[in-house]
Amino acid sequence: MQQALEVKKRKLDRRYPAISFEIPKKKFDITQIIRQVYGKIKSFFHQNGAQQLTFTQLLPEKHSKEDKVYTFIPLLHLDTQRRINLVQSEHLGEIRIEMVDGKSVGKE
Repeated sequence: MQQALEVKKRKLDRRYPAISFEIPKKKFDITQIIRQVYGKIKSFFHQNGAQQLTFTQLLPEKHSKEDKVYTFIPLLHLDTQRRINLVQSEHLGEIRIEMVDGKSVGKE
C-alpha cells in the first residue's frame, strides 16, 4: 500500500510541479509617499495661489509608468481622507486637484 501511495505521489509531482515564488520585499512606505505628494500639493497652492493644478503637473518632467502609479495611488488615498478632491470632466481626461479647505483649482 505504501509503495502504491509513493507511486501516486510521484505521478502527481510530475503533473503538478511545485511552484516556488518569493514574496517581494517592501520597497517603499506608502504613508511616506502620501505625505510627499500632499506636501507637493500644499506647497504648489501656497506658492502659486489658486492656479490650476493637474495630475500631470505633479509628475516629474521625464516620468515613467511607475512615477504615475506612485503619484496616482497617494492621490486616491488623499481623496478618500477628504484632504483633496479629484475632478475629471471627461473619460480619460486630465485629472484636476482641488484642496478641500476652500482653495481650489480648475473650478468652472
